[in-house]
Amino acid sequence: MINIRDEELLTLVEAARRVPHRPHIATLHRWVARGVRNVRLEAVRIGGRTYTSTEALQRFVDRLSASRAVTAQPECSSDSNQRAEKAEEQLKQIGI
Repeated sequence: MINIRDEELLTLVEAARRVPHRPHIATLHRWVARGVRNVRLEAVRIGGRTYTSTEALQRFVDRLSASRAVTAQPECSSDSNQRAEKAEEQLKQIGI
């Protein structure tokens, strides 16, 4: 949650300028409203404007990176290596 006393508030336009590849402002609105992979960008509304913070951007990126690391699986497990070796053995036995 954004603490407006301790965090550097940014409009979504300002925040977009700080993100690599400068996403469109609509992208940041989508990150606030719907999120990405169940991770939402924290924001507050003050006087009809939506603000986020530098720290909230960092938390958003950290959470996305962590969720990506958890869902990433190794390309090849030891079980599939064993199956591949067994199949190779069988092919050698039948002459292929």
